[in-house]
Amino acid sequence: MSESKTLIFVHIPKTAGSSLIAVLEKQYPVHRTYSTSYGGYYPDGRPLDDYHGSVKSFYALPPERLAQIDLLYGHMPYGLHEKLPRPAEYFTFLREPVSRLISNYFFEGRTPNSPLYELVRSGAMDLEAYHAHIVDVGIDNIQTRMIAGIFDPAGGPPVTPDILRRAEENLTQCFALVGLQEAFEDSYLMLRHRYGWRYYDFPYRNVAPRSQNTATVPDDVRERIARQHGYDLALYQTAQAIFARQWAEMGKTLELERMRLRSRRPIHRLSAGLQDTYWQMRRFSVRYWLRRHVARRT
Repeated sequence: MSESKTLIFVHIPKTAGSSLIAVLEKQYPVHRTYSTSYGGYYPDGRPLDDYHGSVKSFYALPPERLAQIDLLYGHMPYGLHEKLPRPAEYFTFLREPVSRLISNYFFEGRTPNSPLYELVRSGAMDLEAYHAHIVDVGIDNIQTRMIAGIFDPAGGPPVTPDILRRAEENLTQCFALVGLQEAFEDSYLMLRHRYGWRYYDFPYRNVAPRSQNTATVPDDVRERIARQHGYDLALYQTAQAIFARQWAEMGKTLELERMRLRSRRPIHRLSAGLQDTYWQMRRFSVRYWLRRHVARRT
């Protein structure tokens, strides 16, 4: 009997990964999983618990714990499979780079534990200032950096054509399935088909309110962002080609499930609407008003 593989989900921020994780967490018992994030640790460097921690804490896990992991997922670069004692199989989702960055900007402004939360929420850092910040820090073209296996949240050198080639090779040769945020439902169906997952309705997590739609950003701003993220755009085009080939291979067998999933869209829209209402109410919370009011006086 062949040794089972560890499944690794490289969760690139703002590519619908949180919605997918809601399904993933129902497929595997928690003691057979490990979730990574760059913020998943206490100030002294200890992991949050036995099942969630930082990328650094993952590398510190003992061999017996590593051997238990059937599912490894979270914000991490390609390459963690080298630490695992069992064979591994990767999958990921990508997104059109400009929309992904704009979505991430709005996310920063509604996430209190983000280091940029106050700057974005108060309006002191607009979208163009945010874009300049991530370029200066060295975390632009994040999709290319993560798939190439070089992403560092503290920043790094500029992406080069060689790094893009490495990312394209990894995506083509080392990822069993490549999904797209813009085709989330079809991507989910292909994953479920490949891995035999039980069917669950997925909630849309971390969905931005409609008032923060990326379409509201002026075209000239989008063009400036696109020029700076040419490597991510090239990688995204590679991902689109891979996705089209995969759907051509599997799509005919998934048409019935696709119809079933689409029939439940009104429920998903209702959920998104409730989230929108929540975020609109939160914008005008008493605590936020007091914080702004006190700030003006000081």
